[in-house]
Amino acid sequence: MNWEIASSMSEIFGSIAVVITLFYLIVENRKNARALNANSSREFGMAFGNWHLDVAGKPEALRILVKAMDSNMQEFSVYEWTQFRLLAVSNFYILQTAYLHSSAEIGNKEESRNMIGWAKALVNTFPAWERFWSEEAQAGTFTEKFRNAVDTFSAHHNARFVAEGQQ
Repeated sequence: MNWEIASSMSEIFGSIAVVITLFYLIVENRKNARALNANSSREFGMAFGNWHLDVAGKPEALRILVKAMDSNMQEFSVYEWTQFRLLAVSNFYILQTAYLHSSAEIGNKEESRNMIGWAKALVNTFPAWERFWSEEAQAGTFTEKFRNAVDTFSAHHNARFVAEGQQ
């Protein structure tokens, strides 16, 4: 047997094995990316849903949240404002996490866009939420990237979510 032919054949088989391995890695990488996106979306949904369940299960928290959803901003006591602020911060941290995941191409961009729209609609519709957003922006509570996303979002088409929530 000619050693040059054997050497050439082994190089050809080695090249074919490398190509097959690369295709396999591409397919597995895509599967992993889809699984990561699905998991991110699931975790965001669970966090957001749990926040709502938690508020719904606590009459005092629900009262404060309903008060904050009044178009005519009522006066809040220091205690009520602190309670509302804590509720709102925890909600907006969930939204910020979803946005930052989406910005890193993890999770669902449409879901993130809808949540930014929801945040923008809250801030634009209710004076208590506008005050909250203004104070937290000044305090630097949220990332600049998230603040810019909310501040620059065109919320006219997402205002219906807020209007539906008031009915």
